[in-house]
Amino acid sequence: MQKVNNNGAAFSIQRAAWVRQLMLALMLCASLGFVTGCKEDEDGPSVENANLNPIDREFLEQAVQSNLTEINLGRLALERATNQAVKDYATLMIQHHEAAHADLRSRASAKNWTILDRLNDENQAKRDNLNNLQAAAFDRAYMRSQVADHQVTAGKFATQIDQGTDADLKAYAQQYKPAIDDHLVRAQAIVAGLGFQ
Repeated sequence: MQKVNNNGAAFSIQRAAWVRQLMLALMLCASLGFVTGCKEDEDGPSVENANLNPIDREFLEQAVQSNLTEINLGRLALERATNQAVKDYATLMIQHHEAAHADLRSRASAKNWTILDRLNDENQAKRDNLNNLQAAAFDRAYMRSQVADHQVTAGKFATQIDQGTDADLKAYAQQYKPAIDDHLVRAQAIVAGLGFQ
């Protein structure tokens, strides 16, 4: 490294090199951000061609993801769970959410909305995490997630009933909100009964 002379030429050279390194680092970060953005675009929404206000769109996305997640996690629970109450609950989730999803798909089709049957990143990660667990550890994690998920879903359905504007989505929320509430109560009872708290 050169010594700084009186006119500061060496300092200017070092500063220029530092600025170049900083610019390269920023370009790298930006390119990584762009790649991440592309990944998010690939993941994308669960619904296409639906011209909805933000509340209705959020509800529709949530309903699609809720159904798909419960079906996927329920199937996983039938493979991994060891407790019969947990397996019975998983069977119920698959049956109810397959029916609810078919109904939602029918309503969407009537409006030319396209529902894409893919889990978003968050729900795929939830499934992947559960897939790494075995026996009682799986039972505990699955049932705890059922309580948390149905609390969130019940809130989204209540918001749609109160604030949604699309008549079909409001009717869907009103029809299935009692089942969501029932699922939550059942999940809480299993968690409490099996000492999973």
